[in-house]
Amino acid sequence: SRGWELCRRSKRNRFFAAPFGKLRAGFRMTESKLRRKKQINMKKLYPLKFEDSCNQEAVVTNGFLAENSLDDIVDTYLGNLLGDKVFRAFRGLFPIAVEICDILKQSHLEPINLCPNNEIAEQRYGCQGKEIMLYVLEAEENAELYIGFKKSLTATDVYNLCQEGRIIDAMNDIAPQQGEIFYIRPGVPFCLGRGAKYLKVEQNSPVLFNIDNLEELVESLDFIELGKYIPEYAAPDESLLRVERIAISKPQTIFPDQGESFMVIIGLQGRVSIKTSDVYGVKENNAENYQEVGKEEVLLIPQQINQAELTPIEGQAEFLRVYVNLPEEEPFEIESNDDDCHCDEHGHHHHNCNCGEDNHHHGNEENCN
Repeated sequence: SRGWELCRRSKRNRFFAAPFGKLRAGFRMTESKLRRKKQINMKKLYPLKFEDSCNQEAVVTNGFLAENSLDDIVDTYLGNLLGDKVFRAFRGLFPIAVEICDILKQSHLEPINLCPNNEIAEQRYGCQGKEIMLYVLEAEENAELYIGFKKSLTATDVYNLCQEGRIIDAMNDIAPQQGEIFYIRPGVPFCLGRGAKYLKVEQNSPVLFNIDNLEELVESLDFIELGKYIPEYAAPDESLLRVERIAISKPQTIFPDQGESFMVIIGLQGRVSIKTSDVYGVKENNAENYQEVGKEEVLLIPQQINQAELTPIEGQAEFLRVYVNLPEEEPFEIESNDDDCHCDEHGHHHHNCNCGEDNHHHGNEENCN
């Protein structure tokens, strides 16, 4: 199938897995190896700049890691870059892709695309699914965006409309406005129309179906959302993706290592400088630890960084902050049989007993406003 071919051709296919899925056989980085590798004396990470995208193939443009792909840097720095929880959840794969899609002057529509959810993608293609967020950077008066269907359809309706080349007529025609955010769930068809520029943030997955193609349509018919669609302007609480618009007019300090995820900064208006500090709060003197972000420039702040001071260079600066939102892991409870437990005999309590094994839009902006 087309989706499997896409997945099979990925050079890091062995790492693709839905969050918290079973460890795939191709991944042999044990916890002990991971800990030993992190103890290697490597040069400290710094904010990484990119041209106009941030994904596993994107190449760094600044500092001693310049000309290295993000994929290679993750292989070296592991959880120091991603955050330990993110690294474990995605088996060493950079979990998102951030890119600017400029179709302001494009004369034709983009393909009508569709993505499966994590469960289906894992079962069929051995990779994670894809949810998407769009931020409208610019929009002309006649800008077009198509998401979901105007009314409920059957699978037969969708197939016939695609065969006749009229499926776009059945979709919601949205007039996007600058500054709007759209959340696109897995299974919802979408098409980026003409006359707009978007920042697209999505899960890093190779599985993407073009339902203008009948072969790909047939493969996706059982997971396409056929009901009437109401546009969503914010991600639900359970969403992996977080996109926040931040405006600052005076210096603000953030503490990346107190969160669980790396963050990506994309400039919107004005310029902001970013100075990082070491664990003792001492500002680093080397050039890599001072960066500036302007309009549509992309910067990744590793989770390892202890402290960063964000300062607008002139007046007010606005930027987007993108990061990964992982659900809380619920503790795994072991049912123990008190009759077989000899805790009292050994002088310890159940939490130390070997009778069983323990298995060990907008979000919070308080650090930026």
